[in-house]
Amino acid sequence: MAKCRIINVLLCSILLWGASPLLANEDGGGVQWHRLTEAGRTKMLKGDLPEAEKSFEEALKLSESFTPLDTRRIVSLSNMSLLLKDKQQLDLAEQYSRKALALIREDGIKDGAMFGVELSNLAGILADQAKFEEAMQLYESAMLILSKARGEDSLEVATVPIIMLCSTKSSDNMIKLLSLKKNQ
Repeated sequence: MAKCRIINVLLCSILLWGASPLLANEDGGGVQWHRLTEAGRTKMLKGDLPEAEKSFEEALKLSESFTPLDTRRIVSLSNMSLLLKDKQQLDLAEQYSRKALALIREDGIKDGAMFGVELSNLAGILADQAKFEEAMQLYESAMLILSKARGEDSLEVATVPIIMLCSTKSSDNMIKLLSLKKNQ
């Protein structure tokens, strides 16, 4: 589980890069949001999930004070989904991830890297819930979007198969996931 936690923290960082330009010259909560998000990421990496959850929840609450389609809200929702996935609260993790995807779609950035990363996050959650067919479709979409947005050799593209491997709870689940791919 620790290896998957590292991957999840890496994904939190990738999404945070997408929100970083918003922080320049901002004092309306943006700096505090960034600090809370970084604290949550650091605590999650150390395995202190209760403290990470507190930081991420505070960041999410603060993000609700920003404009409705501010990418920090998307990042906060995604961070919560990854944390809850790590805690095996998969139904709740799925809800947060789907909310993040809905905001991305509403914002019209569904061809960007943030959308691809979040598709991959949701796919991992679904794979852990044994929803293999939808998970595989999302993984494939994530790979396509990330390849176009960042290039085939990018870090984001490279993490998708790793996430897929980390997301399956057992070798039996992995075999089911791969057999779906072969039968398509």
